Parts: sequence; structure tokens; C-alpha cells
Amino acid sequence: AKDGEASKAKKGDKKAKKSKKSKKKHKKKIGGGSGGGSKSSGSSSSGSSSSSDSNSNSNSSDREDPFDTGISKIEKPFDGFYVMCSGQIESAEFYGVDNLYCKYTFYYGQHWTPVAGVETAVSQISRKGRELSTVVTWNFPVEVTFRATNAHGWPRLVLSVYSIDMFGRDVVRGYGSFVIPPLC
Repeated sequence: AKDGEASKAKKGDKKAKKSKKSKKKHKKKIGGGSGGGSKSSGSSSSGSSSSSDSNSNSNSSDREDPFDTGISKIEKPFDGFYVMCSGQIESAEFYGVDNLYCKYTFYYGQHWTPVAGVETAVSQISRKGRELSTVVTWNFPVEVTFRATNAHGWPRLVLSVYSIDMFGRDVVRGYGSFVIPPLC
């Protein structure tokens, strides 16, 4: 039984030596045969070789590549454009209804990605100022930025106005939709 274990251990040692040799050959190919090589994930080439090999190549393996910038990959610049919407929903005019709030949501196509801001929001409940007034004021800020690769599916702002009835239910009082930024 011990002979079988010893032969397995010898086979394992041979495999480890072969993998070390193949790593060395691979590093020489990368480094252009000079033994300098480039660093990969913080490990140096001398750490994977035996002690006799590290003594013979210690001068050449300790040198760093002068063209190594430390950047792992070069990022491709973004091929597209940005659209930013910034403003506020100031007020609305309603007759015979009070305690109103508004909700906005942006709808957009598959080539659009929101990168900043809020896509959906609900304002505070607002009341009319005076008894005869028909204006409800929210001064509700809206700010969002989109990134896109295609103009198809341009973002739309959908605005809904709700009130709460005497049973506590939300009742739609008005709605609208427009493309951002609105064309005047």
C-alpha cells in the first residue's frame, strides 16, 4: 500500500514540475524571451520557479516592464448621447376638488438607461390657497438624466393628478404625457 502511495506522490511531483515549466515557457513568450515579463495580478515570475532557477534569473525577473501602465483594460468610450431633464411641476388648476397630489413617471425605450435622478415620484398633498382659488401649488422638482445609443423610445413624462375621496381611495383627477424635453 505504501508503494502505491509513493508512486502517486512521484506522479504528482512530475505533474507539478511540468506545470511550472509550462508556466515559465508561457511567461517567456509574453515577456519576449528577455525574462522580464509583465506582472499579472500581483505575483512575480520568480515566485513560481524553483530556488535554483530564481537565483539564475533574479536580475532579469526583478525588472519591471517600462511600458506597463497598470491599467488592466482600456475602456471603450461611450457611443451615444445623454439627455437631461430638469425643472419642476409648479401648479394645476382644478374646479371643485381639493387635497390633490401628483405623480410622475418616465417611460422610455430599451436603448435608454437612467443614469441619475428619480424615474418615478409622488408629491405632497396640496390644498387650494383661498376659498375662491382654483390653483393648487406643488413646486415639485423633476430631475433625471438618461443615456442612450438610439433615439428610438425617446423618454416621455407621464403626469397624473389624484385626490383622496371620503373613503380614503385615490381618485384620478387628471393626466397627461409629453416627450422630454418638450418642443416649444
